[in-house]
Amino acid sequence: MNEPRYNIRAVERRTGVPAATLRSWERRYGFPSPDRSPSARRLYSEREVAAIAWVRVQTARGLSAAQAVRWAQRAAPGTASDGAPPVLRPQTSLTDQLLQAAARYDEPALHAVQSEAYARFSPDDVLLGVIVPALYAIGEQWAGGDLPVSAEHFATNVIQRRLQALWHAQPPLTGAPAVILACVPGEQHALGLLMLGLFLRWAGVRALYLGADVPVVDLMHCLRDSGAPAVCLSATATASAPALHATLTALSGSALGCVIAVGGPAARLVELPPGVVAPEGDLRAASAAVAALVTH
Repeated sequence: MNEPRYNIRAVERRTGVPAATLRSWERRYGFPSPDRSPSARRLYSEREVAAIAWVRVQTARGLSAAQAVRWAQRAAPGTASDGAPPVLRPQTSLTDQLLQAAARYDEPALHAVQSEAYARFSPDDVLLGVIVPALYAIGEQWAGGDLPVSAEHFATNVIQRRLQALWHAQPPLTGAPAVILACVPGEQHALGLLMLGLFLRWAGVRALYLGADVPVVDLMHCLRDSGAPAVCLSATATASAPALHATLTALSGSALGCVIAVGGPAARLVELPPGVVAPEGDLRAASAAVAALVTH
């Protein structure tokens, strides 16, 4: 466990944390603290790899890197001390299995791992502790050239089908406050929005999920016809920033009077009109913030 044998590229492949991020954490937090080979290359032990994977999971769940690193430094993987939470090693293992199945184009394995996750953990913990970290790592590996786009699309579609099945298994909520969930025009990445909708339903909110690439005129029709008091807009791709700006301008200038929440990386590139909120934190925290907008 403590023998230093993995170089930084191997750790990057195993954990989904980019090498540049590992070096940055080392400079800023003193974590991780790899040994050095005779040629001054960083070498990491199995225990350090487990700690790095845990930090990656926790940041995906909404913790800052500084908070997650502090906990990792206070508690060895698999233990808890001084108030530090135990490392979710079973969930991390399931995430790794999803990554391996994606690289093999192994659909039965992808389904089997998800079934095991839902059997062992509550649905919200599966999303936060397994699915979100897996999607993040798959995206990082694709961006780094370690996973072809075909494998990324394959795995994402399999995971999406399971999330949609989970959505359809939820009982309908009648009389509950409603929130419309829509991706801005041209935005195709809707998995985060779908998962937010699940958390909202679990919080007792009637989430009306419209999905990807919703034209502004149709979104406004939905708001008028449904009477929903709030809308959540998702803009993930950088190229979606102009569409988000146009959608916010149209909604803010209308007489609909709805509460508007935005999320996704592209939302950070747009100056938000007064009254528009951008919930922070993981899916659980974001759904609680949105639910508060329509239940208080």
